[in-house]
Amino acid sequence: MEKWKILIASDSFKESLDTIKVAETIAQGWKKGFPNTQILTCPISDGGEGFLNAISINLNIKYTIATITDLTGKKRKIKYGWLVSQKTAIIETAEITGLHLVPPQKRHPEYFTSYGVGEIILHAIQKGAKQIVLGLGGSGVNDGGAGIAQALGYQLLDSQGKTIGKGPLELQNLICIKNTPYYEQIKNVSIIIASDVKNPYSGPRGATFVYGPQKGLKKELCPIVDKALKNFARVIKRDLKIDIQKQPGSGSAGGMGGALFAFANGKFIPGFLWIAQASKLEEKIASADLVITGEGQLDQQSFSGKVVGEIINLASKYNKPVIVLVGKLGKGWDICLSKKNVVIFPISAGEFTKEELLKNTSINLLRTVEQIAKLVYYNIKQK
Repeated sequence: MEKWKILIASDSFKESLDTIKVAETIAQGWKKGFPNTQILTCPISDGGEGFLNAISINLNIKYTIATITDLTGKKRKIKYGWLVSQKTAIIETAEITGLHLVPPQKRHPEYFTSYGVGEIILHAIQKGAKQIVLGLGGSGVNDGGAGIAQALGYQLLDSQGKTIGKGPLELQNLICIKNTPYYEQIKNVSIIIASDVKNPYSGPRGATFVYGPQKGLKKELCPIVDKALKNFARVIKRDLKIDIQKQPGSGSAGGMGGALFAFANGKFIPGFLWIAQASKLEEKIASADLVITGEGQLDQQSFSGKVVGEIINLASKYNKPVIVLVGKLGKGWDICLSKKNVVIFPISAGEFTKEELLKNTSINLLRTVEQIAKLVYYNIKQK
């Protein structure tokens, strides 16, 4: 029997397993069910949790440690990547503003801040960065990126000429913005925003109404926070002459995408595209016999620039079969039914609550992959 080559190119299972752990678990399960297989792992991220780890597998990066302010206002140490020859900093913003950093019962995005993201940008600039790549995703904030602006030295002032506080509710009091003393330094650095979200800054499809409730924002607060972000966008347009509402993706990561665009001259690039190019993913897919991917929930958003949808598209280009492993099926998952050579396997063993699903992800993933591998092995052996 000819030796098969399997490519594992998976995303993280949010709040449960990061992208590397997912890939390792799939590989372990496959080896148990189909030992005589060549396995190649290529952990992938679209900019959220696991972005930095996924890149570290494919690029020779060093790490730098910095102390920053997390989304709750607490000081914590984080690491970011550094490509020495290119003087490029690679930052996973989920390590600063990630939803996973706060227990569900303590999630109050109406008070959370993106301040630490601005701090880490300044840290990288002062280290000598010529380019900064920021992976956006998995965010627990909804402050429109106001914290980033504040950390970068911009003055966000109220009617009394006083600096407003942190968090989106404070943006209701914003009257004007004054420039930063770091402007020239920021202007001379290329800021890359790695994000696959195309949502506008505010409105029915904006950051607050679409993603706020997922972060813990109460339904009755959504109109208030959205109005505050609209005010921020209005003042930015007047004082900085930049219309962030018209920029696709400005609603990413609670509006951080829009703030990076306005206050740091950021350029958007799909997170998946950036890491796929860095990891030579398309070449790996072309050389594989089978591609395995997966994520925590498969739904309509999975096919809007997210990892699973893009993996399926690339595999289709080379007529490669794809196995998609998911913790849960969400609305719109059945788009996959029209995709050629794609099969979907939910891994749940009958759990009823989200907590149970998250707790048992590793066990369920391992068991499911082993059973699939056995099926493939017996089918090939009989031919």
